[in-house]
Amino acid sequence: MFTAERWARAFTGVLENGQPEDSEETEGFQTGFQALALLKTVAAPLHHISGLFSGTSTAIRLDRMIHSALEKSGAAVLGAKTTETVCHFLDLLVKRGQFQHIDAVIREIERIFDEKNGVLPVKLESAFPLDGDYEANLLEMLKTRTGAKVIRLEKSVVPELLAGYRLQMGGESLDATLKTQLQRMTKELASGGL
Repeated sequence: MFTAERWARAFTGVLENGQPEDSEETEGFQTGFQALALLKTVAAPLHHISGLFSGTSTAIRLDRMIHSALEKSGAAVLGAKTTETVCHFLDLLVKRGQFQHIDAVIREIERIFDEKNGVLPVKLESAFPLDGDYEANLLEMLKTRTGAKVIRLEKSVVPELLAGYRLQMGGESLDATLKTQLQRMTKELASGGL
């Protein structure tokens, strides 16, 4: 049975073991996220190729495509070791017939990196775009309350919310929207409350 976490831990383990002992933690942090970005970049065009990815012969043919995509992505900046790690990882997924799970593996790698580096992914939906000061204050408040080192904010504007915002962080959510407040008031009035 395929387990995305096992593949993701193998990938992150190879990256961590490849770091020189005297490298600073921030360098490892940067290398990991750069390798993840490279993995996403290289895997994306491979999704568009029809047919099932599996077997050694397919992996050999795809190896050229992977190396070409790595060259086009500017992978030389990352260094040969990180680039080869990404390439070998994709090759192995193909050889084992597991490439169809690449999206799940990438999500799991991202979760592992976030956990290890104190990154809190937050989804923010707001009725209108937030101004810079309000957003900065919100991010600072989230860092203080959660203890996260970094907040990775994914923003979207949802006019149906009418006003306010909705936050999702891990398993928690905070709904401070006018739409929700109006729905709550309507239920209270309908039940004879107030």
